This record gives sequence, C-alpha cells and structure tokens, in this order.
Amino acid sequence: MLLGRSVISGENGGDVAETALLKNSLHRLAHYLHYADDRLEQANVLSIAIIFKALAKVGLFEDLGLLAPTGLDRLRELHRALGFAAENNLETTGNLCAALLPLARSPHLRSHRRQALNLLNDIQPVVERKIEAHLNASEAERTRGRFASRCPALSIYQVLNARAVLETLFRRQYVEGSKIDLLVWRDELSARPGDLVQHARSHQKRSFQ
Repeated sequence: MLLGRSVISGENGGDVAETALLKNSLHRLAHYLHYADDRLEQANVLSIAIIFKALAKVGLFEDLGLLAPTGLDRLRELHRALGFAAENNLETTGNLCAALLPLARSPHLRSHRRQALNLLNDIQPVVERKIEAHLNASEAERTRGRFASRCPALSIYQVLNARAVLETLFRRQYVEGSKIDLLVWRDELSARPGDLVQHARSHQKRSFQ
C-alpha cells in the first residue's frame, strides 16, 4: 500500500522518474505473485486487500486482473473458515471492502465482477457486526482493546461506500438470481443497516472534527 501511495504522491508532485520506478515495482510484484501463485494461496485477508488496493490505485488493472482469480479464491476460502470474523478486525474488513470495489465495478475487470460482488455481499453481516461492536465499545476498548482501529472513520467510510456500490450493481445483469428476489434483497440491504448507518455516519463526523 505504501508503494501505491508513493506513486500517487509522485504523480501529484510531478516526479515522473520516481513514479515510474514505483509503478514498475508494483508491476513486478504482481507478476511475481502471478507465477508464484502459492504466495497468494497462503496469504491472509489484509495482505491480499492491500495488494489489490495498491494496484487499482495506480491503474495497473491488467496486473490486478492477473492476480484476481487466485486472490478472490483465497478470500472466498478465508471467508468460509470458522475464524474469519474473529481474525479480521474493522480495519481489515474496511480494507477488504475497498479492495473489492475495483473488481466489482471497473470496466477493465468485468470478468471478475460477479465473484467480487458475491463476496462483497457475503461479508456484509461480518462488517455490520464489526461496526456495531466498535461503536458500542468503551473508549478504552476502541483505543487499546480488541475493537481498536487506527482510523475507524476511514474503515466505516470504506464499508458504507462499498455497500452503496453493492446496492447499485447487485442485479441480474451481474449476478445470478430472479429479478424479484434480487429486488427484495436490495430493498433489505438498503433498510437493514438503518440506525447502524446513521450511527456510523454520526461517528464519522465526530472523528473528522
């Protein structure tokens, strides 16, 4: 992720040589992971999310497409494991939501859209509980305990942003299911968070003040 941020910083600062060097480093990393796919097959959620986010941030969509099949399969495997919710905190699940967005909506990555949307949908109950737990925790628990997060406002924003995209794209054109069932599901998704979303947005405003 540091590489991705450095590329953006270099582009904004006009440092073409440094930007090209950093972008090339990400490109080489992606090709290494593509051919040494056992690395991604053993990676944890945060590692995959950070790599996906960095590649998307600098526009290396072809490289992201190379890693997407193995990375998404690994994320699906991790999500199905019993320890997924316990092992991944609010910060990690926020990063995961952000990492799945390019795969869910980018025209360059259409072949991965269905899998990304389904995974994004399936992790919603977990991220909802993560937000609830963080917002209901004491100040001490948020700072140093198991509900701690370095930037909870950002994580909550990532979750809510992903949910908005999910509500828009989770339809029969992109995922399986009857039109009626998907419409009902989208209505439920919009209504389900209710007070949680308002609570989270209120917490975001306080955090940024």
